[in-house]
Amino acid sequence: MPGRVATPGERSPTALALTLQLLRANEARPLQEISTGSPGGHFMITHPDYLEGIRARIIDKDDQPRWQPDTIEAMGALAAGF
Repeated sequence: MPGRVATPGERSPTALALTLQLLRANEARPLQEISTGSPGGHFMITHPDYLEGIRARIIDKDDQPRWQPDTIEAMGALAAGF
C-alpha cells in the first residue's frame, strides 16, 4: 500500500535482529565505510525471508509473509537486545 508505514511486527524477525546488530556494531563508523562490503547485506539477500517478502508484497500481493522464524522470540539468542 503506497504511503503505508510498516510496524516492526510486520517485518522479518531475522531482518530486524540483523539490522539492530549492524546498527550497534557500526555506530561510530562513517556511512561510506559501512556501505561498502557489509556481510549483513549478503546474508539477508540469501536468507529465505528476502524472497518470501518479495512473494508476499510483489508477486502474490497478499501481504501475508511466512517468516522463518516467525517471531523475534523464536530466534532465541540471535535476537538478544530486543
